[in-house]
Amino acid sequence: MPVFTPRPIFAAFFLFVQNVSAQDMIWTNPVPVADKSFGFSRPRVVVNGQDEPIFLWSNEASHKIYVNRYVQGQMLPPVQINPPGTSFFGATWAGPELAASGQDVYVVGKEQPEDETGVSLFHSGDGGSIFSELNNIDWATGDDLSRFPDVAAGSNGEVWVAFMRFAPDFRSPDMWYQKAWIKDRHSLRM
Repeated sequence: MPVFTPRPIFAAFFLFVQNVSAQDMIWTNPVPVADKSFGFSRPRVVVNGQDEPIFLWSNEASHKIYVNRYVQGQMLPPVQINPPGTSFFGATWAGPELAASGQDVYVVGKEQPEDETGVSLFHSGDGGSIFSELNNIDWATGDDLSRFPDVAAGSNGEVWVAFMRFAPDFRSPDMWYQKAWIKDRHSLRM
């Protein structure tokens, strides 16, 4: 019986590391995104069609979702995108996700209590400046529960949302997705 040797795998890994380390990268000094009072659970970043970074995070204590943009060399004030009175799941290990394509920016999250609500999607058609009211996407059927949503944005105005679906006892997980298109750049059809 032939003996497995890890040499080919090691060689591929080494070449990958060698190629990455050979690239020249010049980093700027760190720039604070927001005051610590906003909380910083599970930060995310994407770049919009204007090459402006958009930052996303949640406040684990207040259950709020924040976005912030760096525009023309200035960090703008953070904006809460979930409506007042709503509570969204956010922790260091899971929480809202962010995607962008051109000037379309999407945030997907799970409203709380998680076992009573569906997945929610926010959309910005202006590069992350203003977000829509939340679009409730309730894929749960019967007693099923949805959790851990993720989002991806296509270049033709489509948005993909993936999530896990569980039985009421949080067993028997499987993965689902749904796709939507922007009709008029101001509304979203799911």
